[in-house]
Amino acid sequence: MARDNGAGYRDYFISRAGADSLFAIWVGRLIAAQGKTYILQDEHFGHENFMAAMDGALKSGARVVALLTQAYLDSDYCLTEATAALKGDPLNRLQRLIALRLEPCAPGGVLANLPYVSLLEERREHDWAPLAFKVLRALGFDNPSLEGVPPPPAGTLAHRIPILHPEVAPMPQGYAPRTAVLDAIAAALAARRGRPAALTNAGHVVQTVAGMAGVGKSVLAREFAWRHREDYEGVWWIAAETRQGLLAGLAELGARLSREIAAETQTEKAARRTLEVIEGAGFAKPWLLVYDNVEGPRALDGLTPRAGAHVLVTTRRTGWDGEAAELPVDVFRPQEAVDFLLAQARKPDREAAARLARDLGYLPLALAHARALAWSAGWDFETYRGRLPELIRRAPRDARYPGSVFATFDLAIAAAGARCPEAETLMGLFAFLAPERIPLDLVGADVMDAVALAAGVGALAEVSLLTHAVLEDGSAGVSVHRLVQEVMKGRLRAAPKRLESADAFAAAAALATRLVADAFPFDSDDPEHWPRCRQLQGHAMALLAHAPDQGAPARKTVRLLNLLGVHLAARADHAAAEPLYRRALAIDERSFGPEHPNVATSLNNLAQLLKATNRLAEAEPLYRRALAIDETSFGPEHPNVARDLNNLAQLLQATNRLAEAEPLMRRALAIDETSFGPEHPEVATDLNNLAGLL
Repeated sequence: MARDNGAGYRDYFISRAGADSLFAIWVGRLIAAQGKTYILQDEHFGHENFMAAMDGALKSGARVVALLTQAYLDSDYCLTEATAALKGDPLNRLQRLIALRLEPCAPGGVLANLPYVSLLEERREHDWAPLAFKVLRALGFDNPSLEGVPPPPAGTLAHRIPILHPEVAPMPQGYAPRTAVLDAIAAALAARRGRPAALTNAGHVVQTVAGMAGVGKSVLAREFAWRHREDYEGVWWIAAETRQGLLAGLAELGARLSREIAAETQTEKAARRTLEVIEGAGFAKPWLLVYDNVEGPRALDGLTPRAGAHVLVTTRRTGWDGEAAELPVDVFRPQEAVDFLLAQARKPDREAAARLARDLGYLPLALAHARALAWSAGWDFETYRGRLPELIRRAPRDARYPGSVFATFDLAIAAAGARCPEAETLMGLFAFLAPERIPLDLVGADVMDAVALAAGVGALAEVSLLTHAVLEDGSAGVSVHRLVQEVMKGRLRAAPKRLESADAFAAAAALATRLVADAFPFDSDDPEHWPRCRQLQGHAMALLAHAPDQGAPARKTVRLLNLLGVHLAARADHAAAEPLYRRALAIDERSFGPEHPNVATSLNNLAQLLKATNRLAEAEPLYRRALAIDETSFGPEHPNVARDLNNLAQLLQATNRLAEAEPLMRRALAIDETSFGPEHPEVATDLNNLAGLL
């Protein structure tokens, strides 16, 4: 129990979050062993008595020992206790606040620039004496004693498990490690101290890993991350093909680190705050951030940590000009390719394996699919080779991959489809989505039942056309290589030559659009739905490149454009939302004519964005046009007209044309009172708008 020097005086007040109560009690024991007194909520029963005792201790000059954790920084009560010690002394010159950091966290506000003592390394050690001495010296004891002090409570010294992204997982059976490249990545990251390393196409070092599609850049990055996970505070995988994906990946990590970041509505702000936490939180180990499939150096400008992390990049681009250490990744060497094929072969024919490897250009991805299909079908390598020539002749002439690659994947897709017809339907859907972490719950019962879905996924996995993935919410997903997607699109374009469908490509794109549009949350500006929006955002952006713009299927395209645009605008990504709104408007005008109510909806969405980005002169004619359309379509007393009146009135108010705005607001109020009654929430909104103007 805390000892008292009389008159309620205490030397120290220990401030902690609830989860750290046992550690706080132990700190109290350390203080008592030095003959000093302390106050601690856990040892002063009753909330009111404790609050009075705390207030008295602070007034009497007690020093505050703040046990900093993320939970502490997220608690208003804890921050009040810490800042109370700074009253009249915001720079802590009197050193009445002693901050002990128990875990990685980045204090903000008045605590941001104050020094603290980090206990991260000592808490990981099995010998607790260094931890005790460091705490006591921080508290001002020059010659501390540990006599009579018990060890810290169980769990205080526990080793922290690093945070791992779901993409970071053990390599599949049969994988052939490329040890030399893995060692080169480790050396480059260690040597460059914070500069990125890039895996590139065969060519030089954030670390970048560069190479043509299919040489195994992402696989190498994933294997390196898994092998070295214990060397890092955490390992995070970022799908960086687009800026939106890159920002979303950083924000997703930030949500794991801080409630403040999790609550941030603007994706870019959340991403940049994540970088600040990695740079400034003082983690005991660096982070490993893997930026997958980056277009080039400029795509990373300002979006990598300046300290506190190793950055590994995969890219097809070379020529990073010192921005990163380039590690070129080439195809397998002939001997590597043969050994890879023979690692899973029904007939260990080295010469046949060498011929097949040469036919496939030694490309690791093509070899992996060939090996898997040959094993599944019970073929030897010569039988497999016999199927290639005709398929190579059918390869698209403008394809960005060799004909042998098309043949390999086309053969695998056909084999999976022969085993399970649903497999080809699924691959046609997956071809239009982002390659990583495709949610399987997109495929509803109207497409295929759960048994057929499982059979189709199983058939594709058996021939290595996809890999299973666990999504952030624990649900099932799959990932598909970009080259496989390209080959499937080529197969669909050629489908009229072989299949009954007149336009299989357009049908598959329309199906993908419908499924994602129907799955995207309707209230996409509501933070409650943002986890699902984030899960689908990358897939929506990818498929919009092929989504239908004409005919009945285009209705789902417009729905998706508007829902995604609303979500991006709500997160202040107006630059990404604007082209979506403009495309939705163009489709509606082409589909329905310029005076249709759907056009009014698209006009309002675009005008709202223009207003939010202070382009009021551009927004006003759109608002007026939407109002005119709805008045003609629904009549002057319709609730949609009231909405349009409010939108236009608020713009007029923003441009200080109050005399023009007021009658519009009053008219909107009258319409809503008539339509909904005087107690409806819409009426309350109208009243607030009018009151704000008056």
